Amino acid sequence: MQLSLDSTRVSRIASKFFEQHHSDVVIKDVSLEGNVWNVNVSLGLINKQNKMVKIDANTGMILEYSSSINYEKISDEILAINDDMRYVLITDEKGIGIFSKMKDGKTILFRNRDHITMVSSELRTLRELLKFHNDDLGQARQVNIMRDKVCIFIYFMPGLTVCSSCEYSITYTNALEISEKTRLILGKSLDCR
Repeated sequence: MQLSLDSTRVSRIASKFFEQHHSDVVIKDVSLEGNVWNVNVSLGLINKQNKMVKIDANTGMILEYSSSINYEKISDEILAINDDMRYVLITDEKGIGIFSKMKDGKTILFRNRDHITMVSSELRTLRELLKFHNDDLGQARQVNIMRDKVCIFIYFMPGLTVCSSCEYSITYTNALEISEKTRLILGKSLDCR
């Protein structure tokens, strides 16, 4: 069977796909496995990310893409900061959930389980609201919220929003420690200190 797409055309498809959200897109490697092109891409000038995109060799349709970022490892490290940690949610900047994890032994606080799905879109809305003052005050990097039942830490990273929570019973000093340790984990894992 004749393939309708060559590596040059597939590279252009991958570039256009990632250029929707990234300014610096570099094709690192293109390989064909059966009827699927695998394209390894480097994104970003300063905060480099590697992603793999799979493209149908006949139609040019993007079948899937993945990141070299280990979101589960990041979540595990954040949840291990303190015994009071509860939950980690990682979304892209549009609010689409990428990874979430509840710490063993913890339960969802929402009475209506449907509300947990709204958190991703609420994080996107918060990120957009905070952008309103970027020109005057600079970019928002972090928000901490102390509620009656939980403390919430939100970090705005390039292309990602990371939200973690812990028990409200922590001290203010513990909250600052959790916040700083999380920031260091994210800086190291996402290479954006």
